[in-house]
Amino acid sequence: MRDERETGAGAPRKIDAIMHIRVFRPLVTRVGGIVIKAYEPVDEMESMDHIEVRTRRDAVDAIYDKLVKDRQEILKNYKNLLVEINVEGKGFVLTLGESTEPQEGIKPELLFPRPARLLRVGVVKEGSVKWIRPRRGTQYYVYEGLVEIPRDADAVIIETDRGTRVIKTPTAPTR
Repeated sequence: MRDERETGAGAPRKIDAIMHIRVFRPLVTRVGGIVIKAYEPVDEMESMDHIEVRTRRDAVDAIYDKLVKDRQEILKNYKNLLVEINVEGKGFVLTLGESTEPQEGIKPELLFPRPARLLRVGVVKEGSVKWIRPRRGTQYYVYEGLVEIPRDADAVIIETDRGTRVIKTPTAPTR
């Protein structure tokens, strides 16, 4: 049996990966009568990259190492924003996100594991739901932060392109 080094099978090879960066600006807004922390998309870019790996299993580690190394360069132009980096290739996907918002020791509650486009908000009162859509022409994403529940409501439902979340108590940053 031949050694992998002799056949070249273990030699580094390049794989293609597409990096997609989305940038969001945080804002506190109202959807109907519900106050919610949302994110508006402000920038989006895509680039093709060639990453050198020995095996396909090494791809995620190689991409992660590259992102950690390039992180400061990617984030330097984005202050007080949420940045989501998605890298995809044949057989793998890696998503990283980072908020450049000042945290001041306050940890916001996570609503969704990554920014999710808000489709509608439901207010639950006495067993019935009143649905409210964001204003036409607006595009909001939810990720972490604040959702106020009206005093006379039992819960608020946040419906997004990534699923639904029912909130029974107000979410606010915790220390």
